[in-house]
Amino acid sequence: MMFKANDIKMFDFQATAWASPAYDIFYFLLTSVNDEVKVENFESLIEFYHQELSSGLNKLEYEAHIPTLEELHMDLMDKGTFSAVCIMFMLFIFKYDCKEELNLQMIMGQVDDKDEMARVYQRIYGNETYMKALKAWLPFFDKKGFLDVRIDQN
Repeated sequence: MMFKANDIKMFDFQATAWASPAYDIFYFLLTSVNDEVKVENFESLIEFYHQELSSGLNKLEYEAHIPTLEELHMDLMDKGTFSAVCIMFMLFIFKYDCKEELNLQMIMGQVDDKDEMARVYQRIYGNETYMKALKAWLPFFDKKGFLDVRIDQN
């Protein structure tokens, strides 16, 4: 946190990396926007993001290439399959609504009792909130082609 008179600024650098803006967009949409809103308004959210990104970089007098909206869309398509897999994996963390404890060992499948592991998976992937989110995301991923995997036939 940074303090100045009556102003407080909060910075979160826990997941900083030099990477494509596509990852920022997917992460933001996953963590900060209602599932139905993000799926129904994806294109307008991307346009708004691009406008704000370009505006911010211009204000900072950024001299390198600023991606066009078309380049951003191409980057989203390029990163889409990876992001879709990450989103589907991460959704259970953000959508976990069970009262029972869930810890890293459980998430990683490091439970010795197979019946207990089955109950853990049911809590993770069978809860209503997670299922509702998947019902919004999966058709979107499919429509965008993010679930199409190229398999080398050699």
